Amino acid sequence: MKTLIRRGLMLAALAAPAASHAGVATFSPQGEAKEISQVRATFSASMIALGNSAAPAPFSWSCGLKGKAHWVDDKTWALDLPETPAANTDCRFTLKPGLKDMQGNPVAGPAFRFFTGLPIVSRHWPDEGRIEEDQAFALKFNAANVSPSSLYCQSSSLPERVPVRPLASADRAALLKHLDLQKDAARVLTVRCDQRLAPDSKLSLVHLRGAGKPDKLDFQVRPAFSANMSCQRESAKGACIPFKPIILN
Repeated sequence: MKTLIRRGLMLAALAAPAASHAGVATFSPQGEAKEISQVRATFSASMIALGNSAAPAPFSWSCGLKGKAHWVDDKTWALDLPETPAANTDCRFTLKPGLKDMQGNPVAGPAFRFFTGLPIVSRHWPDEGRIEEDQAFALKFNAANVSPSSLYCQSSSLPERVPVRPLASADRAALLKHLDLQKDAARVLTVRCDQRLAPDSKLSLVHLRGAGKPDKLDFQVRPAFSANMSCQRESAKGACIPFKPIILN
């Protein structure tokens, strides 16, 4: 009889469902990520009561990111960032100790990490179209105090690299004001190629990123200046008719 009871208890234990452990179903970003505007995690079970978007964050993080943390729904948490994190930001998100879901089950999972990588050009002016032979460039990076030595010009009309030179202080100040970049001045390089570019040539402005693949911005230099005049004539070799328009292109 005792044997039958023990067997019955064992069968009941095997048939009982195992305690469920909630976890993180998705987390982004991970790995190397550059243009980040939000950190987002989705859990496998309900974590908060619906509508309680201001519930505490389920994570702690190591990199000092500041933003608006909120619950999107009962399973999804997000951290909205006011600006892209600077280059070389290494961030690790860890679930808070003792975290539980709405059913009281413990929530476990690994830490999640992303790295913003080396500095890149996040915006540049001009951003398209033809450029002048002595064009000035404004380059906004995702890091402060990037050295101009990481840049060079490569023209289709020259076999060698052409270094860049920073704009004079007055020219830089005028350009930053024109582009409304004074607040971001520490992240902006203002340069031009250290040699006048040939008309109708192609230019690549190259930013070296350590051992990684360089950033390359491609431009087309405007054609050489030309002008021509035309007018109406009585014959091909005749003079212009005085009272007809003369057109200058």
